[in-house]
Amino acid sequence: MEREHIVYKTTNNTNGMEYVGVHAQYYDDSYIGSGCALLRDVDKLGRENFTRETLSTFDNRKDAVLFEGEIVDKDFIKREDTYNTRLGGFTSGGGGLYVDENHCSFGRVFSDEEKQRMSDTLKESLKNKVMSDFEKENRRLGALRGKITRAKNKAKREAVQLDSISIMGETK
Repeated sequence: MEREHIVYKTTNNTNGMEYVGVHAQYYDDSYIGSGCALLRDVDKLGRENFTRETLSTFDNRKDAVLFEGEIVDKDFIKREDTYNTRLGGFTSGGGGLYVDENHCSFGRVFSDEEKQRMSDTLKESLKNKVMSDFEKENRRLGALRGKITRAKNKAKREAVQLDSISIMGETK
């Protein structure tokens, strides 16, 4: 199955609060978002009190992110009934920054020094972050998926190396 990029809306069924985001998936998974306030409420109220609705599906991340930007604008994030705190329509995930010419980040290329400073700042902020049980589990699962992927890739590389040695006439 091909990976699809969705723009989704997660609704808190107890109070009507909404979160709109972009997510890449191979199947219809249970991902509902990653905003801090959203995850805090999920942890407090339970996952069963939230529903995710797919607003649109795209075959590439860029179009999905641009569509998100049409929804999550300044007026949207000012509303009292939304978890979104930042403008949509741009992301550093998936290989680039997608913004239109009116966005403050349009055409911005970060130097290696700026990237390192941002990385250091993020790492430092995560050291003191109090995470909900939901966030902790998501991070644990993400790290586990990463380990599995790295192990599979290593096994593939080793298999290719063994095949190369065998083809050259050497013993394994």
